[in-house]
Amino acid sequence: PAGLTYTVTLPKYPTGAQLEAAPHADTRKFKEFLDIPKPPPAVADILAHTPDNPWLRLDALRSALNKVVIATGPGVPRDVTTARVQKMLVGNHEGSPFDIVAAEAMFARWAGVPSRIGFGFDGINDEDGKKTVRPKNAAQFLEVNFAGYGWVPIIGAPPKAKENLNTDKNAKFDPSIAPSGDVAVELKIPIEVDNYRALYQQIRALLLNVSPFVLLALLTYLGAPYVQKTRRLSKRRKWAEAEGPVAQIAVEYAEIRELASDLGVGDPYDTPLEFLNRVVEDDDHTELAWLTTRALYGDLNAAATSEHAAAARDLAESLRKRIMRAQPFQVRVFGILSRASLAEPYSDELPNVRLLRRRRNQHTARTA
Repeated sequence: PAGLTYTVTLPKYPTGAQLEAAPHADTRKFKEFLDIPKPPPAVADILAHTPDNPWLRLDALRSALNKVVIATGPGVPRDVTTARVQKMLVGNHEGSPFDIVAAEAMFARWAGVPSRIGFGFDGINDEDGKKTVRPKNAAQFLEVNFAGYGWVPIIGAPPKAKENLNTDKNAKFDPSIAPSGDVAVELKIPIEVDNYRALYQQIRALLLNVSPFVLLALLTYLGAPYVQKTRRLSKRRKWAEAEGPVAQIAVEYAEIRELASDLGVGDPYDTPLEFLNRVVEDDDHTELAWLTTRALYGDLNAAATSEHAAAARDLAESLRKRIMRAQPFQVRVFGILSRASLAEPYSDELPNVRLLRRRRNQHTARTA
């Protein structure tokens, strides 16, 4: 209630001299708190050079540990073995806060003093006018039992701690603990570095860095027509297979005229028979032109068979190969890379790819 006052009394803890004079503990009563394996060599060596007084032996062991131990990491409880205690004394000297308190509790039992690990909180924080208790305020400490005084907390902190770059506000921080000689430091100093390279050197370096991407983009752009024309032929043949022999014959002949457009040969408005007059005389070409004309306009329009379609395909394949072989190398390359037949296909009535826009005034070949 408001206005209520009360007093908390706390007996004074005994001094070191009083604990030194305290009688030995009753081993039968405190058997549980004296249970401990044999000490490791480093502990046995210290005990061999100290008086047979529980407090003095415990104090000697704690002093030896505090001279060398380096606190590192969070104080998470875990099993602490005699081997770990040996390592803290004569090994790398590193141990977590819990490891150190556990070692002290083991020291006490080796010295003949009943011991246990106490847990609690050792402080509060002022955060914007509010009193808070956070995990960083948690404490683990040694408790020992002396006749006439009961359980007594032995509070201490390791004199050295490994440097920690953690900025967690819940991390434990004690300004009285100095960093160890093995300090991990993360230091970043921003400086301006002068660039003494000439402008042409900087431009050259930039060009070298971007040139692979430019080359890849260029090859993709140049190779796109070949891929699209291959895709168009596959699309047309699949469509013609469903339409019948006449459509198959028309597709094979149209591919010859598409190749002629890419090579810049002839007039796209010529009929198959008119186109014969614009190129070198060839028996296969003549046979294919007549077969196409008869299938589209003549007696084979309703009588064309799969044999006629197969013949048209064989004639067209042979003719395409011989047309390409007859051209100079440069012309072949330009024919493969040409977009002419994609921009203005020989016939709008046959399936086409749609990646490139075609002009609205594009013609419709009379052969399709």
